[in-house]
Amino acid sequence: MKFDIRILSNEKLNEKDDNVDVEIILSDGKIFSATFFTIENIKTLFKKNQETGECLSGQYFWATDMILVEKLTETSIRECVNDLINTNEISSCCTQIH
Repeated sequence: MKFDIRILSNEKLNEKDDNVDVEIILSDGKIFSATFFTIENIKTLFKKNQETGECLSGQYFWATDMILVEKLTETSIRECVNDLINTNEISSCCTQIH
């Protein structure tokens, strides 16, 4: 199935340590939403939470529709989305928004 993605950021992404919201637009008109995180970014967020006191001072972390990738690039996001569509897992790990 063909698809397009909309990366919801106006800033240049740090491919090794960042996260970004993504809309996935399928050719049948369905739109899904997910947040892509790098593994390194999860570590960064844990450290931040330890300092700010959030999430029991960094004892846990959670995010709705979280997908972990090794590198945060448009190519890696597209490859991940393509695999999720081909394995029929897109609706299990993303929220349909329209």
